[in-house]
Amino acid sequence: MTVDLRMSNLRALYREKPLQKEDWVGLLEECRKFLKPHLASFTLPELGELRCMATEDCLHRIDLDKPIVNKTGVISSHFGLQVRGIFYPMWEDVKNRPADGKRVIPILGLVRPADWVLVTVKSQFQLNRRCYEKAMTVEINELPLPIIISKTKTSPCRLFANLETTTNEWVSDREGLYKRALEVSELFGVIRAITSNIPG
Repeated sequence: MTVDLRMSNLRALYREKPLQKEDWVGLLEECRKFLKPHLASFTLPELGELRCMATEDCLHRIDLDKPIVNKTGVISSHFGLQVRGIFYPMWEDVKNRPADGKRVIPILGLVRPADWVLVTVKSQFQLNRRCYEKAMTVEINELPLPIIISKTKTSPCRLFANLETTTNEWVSDREGLYKRALEVSELFGVIRAITSNIPG
C-alpha cells in the first residue's frame, strides 16, 4: 500500500515556514489513521508490561505491583493493564527520587483500535525496600491528542519521532523473522529435494 500524498496534512509539508504545533498534531492524526488498520497485525505490548518503575539498578513492570486501576472512555472501560498499544512514559529522569517519595508518571499511548490515551501512574518509593518504586494507582483516560499534549507538555515533534522509531523497530523485527522463516523453509526444501530421489 502506498501513502496518499494528497492528504491535506501532508500537503502542509510543502512549505518554507517552520511547522507549527497545530501542523504536527494534524500530521500525527493522519499517521494515526494510517496506522489503524495495521495495529492488529503487529504484536503490541500490554500496558502492564511497560517497565517504567524504578528500582536500584533497573526498571520493573507496572503490573508487578498490582495497582488500583481507574478507567474512563469506551476503550479504556473494557481494558485495564491488559490493553495493548504503543506507550511512551513522559518522565525526564527516572532515577530522580522526589523528596516526599511520591511521583506521578504520565504515559502517552496509542491503543488498539488506534485511540489516544493518557495513562497516569501514581507511585510511592518504599521505605522498607531500598530504591523500590511501587505503582499505587493507574488512571487510563481516552482524550483528544491536543489535550494529551497539553497535559503532558510533550512536543508533537518528539511524539512523531517516537512513532517513527517504533515503526522502524517493527521493520527490523519483521526482517529478522522473515530471515529465520526463510532459513527453515529452505531447510525443508533441501530435505524434500534429497528425499524425492530416494527409491520407494
